[in-house]
Amino acid sequence: MPLLLLLLWLPAARAASPADPDPAERCRRLLRAGHAAYFRGDYPKAISDYEGALRASSSSVSAWVNGGAVWDEAGNPRQAVRWYEAAGKLDAFDDNVLAALGWAQLRSGAAPAAAGSFRRVLQRNPDHPSALLGLARAEFSCAHPQQTVALLTRATGASPFVSLAGFFLGRAYEALAERPQALAAYRRSVGCDSYFLEGRQALGRLQLRLRDFNDAYRQFARIHDSEPRNAEIGAVLSKLQPLLARARAPRREGLRPILPAAADSPAFPPGVPVLRIGIGTTPMGRPR
Repeated sequence: MPLLLLLLWLPAARAASPADPDPAERCRRLLRAGHAAYFRGDYPKAISDYEGALRASSSSVSAWVNGGAVWDEAGNPRQAVRWYEAAGKLDAFDDNVLAALGWAQLRSGAAPAAAGSFRRVLQRNPDHPSALLGLARAEFSCAHPQQTVALLTRATGASPFVSLAGFFLGRAYEALAERPQALAAYRRSVGCDSYFLEGRQALGRLQLRLRDFNDAYRQFARIHDSEPRNAEIGAVLSKLQPLLARARAPRREGLRPILPAAADSPAFPPGVPVLRIGIGTTPMGRPR
């Protein structure tokens, strides 16, 4: 799951001299520079600015949190853990910071430590959705599928993570060899988000193991409609074709053929990328 940058509130800046003799003002200026560098995609510059802000004021929770978020997003969760831990020492009651620490610990391979961080959040806020999902992931990594099921059953009610909770609930049920429950969980995950292809692939593979070839074909066909150049999915469809029950062979119910992007459009200067945005509605504007 991608971690959003935790931009904390900053006081309004007052006019300052170029030298920024006031450490608090210098800290605020470097925080703003770090935020701008992050949004430009310049992670090294963002980290450098946050480090400068901390040299001006080592008690800046915002600098520690934002630096941790950048390290995490840049693929260095161990450094993110260090920065989040420093933020937590300054503000031990911010559940979002503690949950972010747990996710960084999980991504760095420290599942038991991550579980401890998530439990601390849930002691204060039992319905914290990110902590519920994170603790479930940590328990699953520690080979505790039964605890995972209990946590994810609670997390499925947390609207921001319904699809993910259903997906990992399906994986936990598979680990417990409870395939009917796994099927129901995977179906719920893709039912909440029809473009959740990882969940659709997990559902299709489980249907394959249950020899439900027609329904499996339907899932992989939907994936192929979204990723027509996916050779692995194309090969699965080719192998499934002879196994279909012809009396009720599934129709391809995917989207219309994808039109090529107008890369040479004169409306854009050379070098400007053209984005193709997929909207999940019918021509009448209703959800598919």
